Amino acid sequence: TWTRTLEDGYLTEPYKVVSLIDPATGYTSGQLTELRPNTRLRRDVMASSVYHFDQDVFYLSYRYYWDDWGVKSHTLDARWRKPLLDGSWVQPHLRIYTQTAADFFRFGILQGDPLPAYATSDERLGPLHDVTIGATYGFHVDPWRGEWTIRGEFLEQWGDGHPASAVGAQRDINLFPPVGVGSLVVGYTVGD
Repeated sequence: TWTRTLEDGYLTEPYKVVSLIDPATGYTSGQLTELRPNTRLRRDVMASSVYHFDQDVFYLSYRYYWDDWGVKSHTLDARWRKPLLDGSWVQPHLRIYTQTAADFFRFGILQGDPLPAYATSDERLGPLHDVTIGATYGFHVDPWRGEWTIRGEFLEQWGDGHPASAVGAQRDINLFPPVGVGSLVVGYTVGD
């Protein structure tokens, strides 16, 4: 599949700020409200396939995304559904994602430098990577006719937290520290 989306309007996050950085110490000396362009052209191409073996089913998809803000990303998603002897099933899941930063992404603006036309420190527009691993277990319980599922996943996200542009104290810390998020979801699907 291929999609193209044009956004037009106020795209700035009004509560996001960009730090002004003292060029000698690397400490924050002030802040500015971020400013993003008023238009964004997004495009992506996605290929997906399902392989049905004798009993198992393998799902695989790949998505390439790019926009006129300079963000480019790759997403690979794989699931393998394996039936078990008692009518239940298990489905491991792996998702890998990586993206480049928007052209106007900054960890901060050096005090005294000319202000750029656009700037953001929003990590969602930064150079980031994430990996999700998990599994779903599905089963039936009499007398209910539906199916129960239990899904557990863990996502680890990190970025380039030690850029060459870091100054002073910034060189001693990770400006994009890793984030880990776990989830557990229980579901029930009504059957006939």
